[in-house]
Amino acid sequence: MIKKILLVASFKPQSLGSMYLKALRHTGYDPLCFDMKNENTKVYNRTNNPVINSIINPYVNRIINHRLLSLVNKFKPDMIMVQNDISIDPTIIDELKAKTRGQMHVFDDDFSTVEEMLLAQ
Repeated sequence: MIKKILLVASFKPQSLGSMYLKALRHTGYDPLCFDMKNENTKVYNRTNNPVINSIINPYVNRIINHRLLSLVNKFKPDMIMVQNDISIDPTIIDELKAKTRGQMHVFDDDFSTVEEMLLAQ
């Protein structure tokens, strides 16, 4: 049975992540949210330089991916839901799959997938 859900997405108003969060809460779940795009924005706003940002991009992504992995290790979700346009390193995906007790799903704008994932348990 799914009790703990980690939702990895962008949560700006009217974003896909926000809509999924609302749908999950409506069905009685209270997922922990990891805002991948906000994590990127925090770093890139500090430099405010597109050239420097392009140089540090691989390092920033590695740091953010490891923050996500650390969160999974602490939270131990039954399910991880990742928005389809979020970039997670393949090695981190393998580690996430190995360390989570449950399933990992990539979602898009088809809301029926939420119900299917939850009913599959």
